Amino acid sequence: MKKKCKICGQYFETDDSKRLICEGKHFNTCISCGKKFEMSKSGEPANFCSRKCGNNAPEWYLKEKYGTR
Repeated sequence: MKKKCKICGQYFETDDSKRLICEGKHFNTCISCGKKFEMSKSGEPANFCSRKCGNNAPEWYLKEKYGTR
């Protein structure tokens, strides 16, 4: 079956009805340091390039996500 990747929008062939992303590389930008990094194949959106950056999350991000720091 042909599906559209939920990240990049390209079409890809798969036999797995649950598959949502293609095999291509997908990149995101770390909201803490601004560095570009490759996302994992799980398709889960990652906001940070490392645990260190995640631990130093900007205050605005924590307020937006959790309502408090």
